[in-house]
Amino acid sequence: MARRIEEFELRNVHTEAQPQAMPTSFEYINHPNLATQPQPQPSMSTSSLEQAILKISKVMEDFVGEQQKINSHLNEKIDNLESSMNVRMEGVYNDLSLRIEKVQDSIEKLTNLDIARGKRKLPPQPHHNLSRNQCKKIKESVEDRHFGRGLL
Repeated sequence: MARRIEEFELRNVHTEAQPQAMPTSFEYINHPNLATQPQPQPSMSTSSLEQAILKISKVMEDFVGEQQKINSHLNEKIDNLESSMNVRMEGVYNDLSLRIEKVQDSIEKLTNLDIARGKRKLPPQPHHNLSRNQCKKIKESVEDRHFGRGLL
């Protein structure tokens, strides 16, 4: 479009009027010796102006048509991306839902196991009435075995 406008401007440069020098003061308007001069006619005739308007209109129509094609193509791409993202998000949502259900099932099983253990009595532990010295000896022997002191 810019190229067409430049070509149009280059073709019509020779028909443009040269700018008139503008006076800095308007006192001459009321001077008695100056006669009123007719207004300068536009350099373009009506038909050439109409032709220029038609050419610009054609350029604008072409531009708008191309822009509409681009917009529809972009809208189509956006719609495709949106639908593929929706499919992906649905897959992620389903996967997370399944994982949450599995975790909830595991929690429920562990809770039921805890409840079952709490209701069930554990086998009685043997109670030994050991003196302090006996406890101390047992503890030392366990430590010796664990840390390898008794192996020397």
